[in-house]
Amino acid sequence: MVYSEAKYQPRKDYLEKQNEISSTMRVKLIDWLIEVQDEYKLQNETLHLAVAYVDRFLSEMSVSRPKLQLLGTTSMFLAAKFEEIYPPDADEFAYVTADTYARSEVLLMERLMLSQFKCTLAVPTTLQFLNIFHKKSNLSEDAKQLSFYLSELALLHDVYLQYSPSVRAAAAISLAVCTLRQAHNCD
Repeated sequence: MVYSEAKYQPRKDYLEKQNEISSTMRVKLIDWLIEVQDEYKLQNETLHLAVAYVDRFLSEMSVSRPKLQLLGTTSMFLAAKFEEIYPPDADEFAYVTADTYARSEVLLMERLMLSQFKCTLAVPTTLQFLNIFHKKSNLSEDAKQLSFYLSELALLHDVYLQYSPSVRAAAAISLAVCTLRQAHNCD
C-alpha cells in the first residue's frame, strides 16, 4: 500500500501549473462534491476517491475553468461506479450540474480520465487508512468520529496534498485524540 501511496500521490504544487484553476476554485469544487455526495447519499469513500481523482487528473493535465465542474462530476461518477452498489447513472451526474453538461460530455470525460489513469481506479485514500488505524486501536467513538470529520476538512485544502493519505489519517487521529483530551481536561 505504501508503494501505491507514492505512485498515485498528486503533485503538491499542481495548482501552480494550472493556468485557469486556483486553490479557491478547487475548494468550491470539493465543497460542491460534498453536496452531491449528500444529495445522492453516497458513501464517504466515494467522496474521498472522487477528490483523489480530481487531484490526480489535475496533476497530469491542464483543465480549463469551464471544464472544472465536468471533471468533478465525472470524478464522482467514476468513484460511485467503483464504490457504490447502486451508483447514480451518467444522466443523473449531468443533471446535478444543472444540465451545464450533457450525458455525452460526462461519458467523454470518463473515457479521457480512464485513459489518463490507465484504468487504475483503486488508489489509497485517507479514509481507508483511518479505517485500518481505527481497527488496530482502542479509540473512543468520539475520537473516531472527530478523525473522520478532520479528514474531510483536509480534503478541501490543497496544502495537505504534500502529505500521503496515511500521514493525513495519522494526523487526523492524533489531532482528534489531543482535542478530546484537552476538552476533558477543561471539564
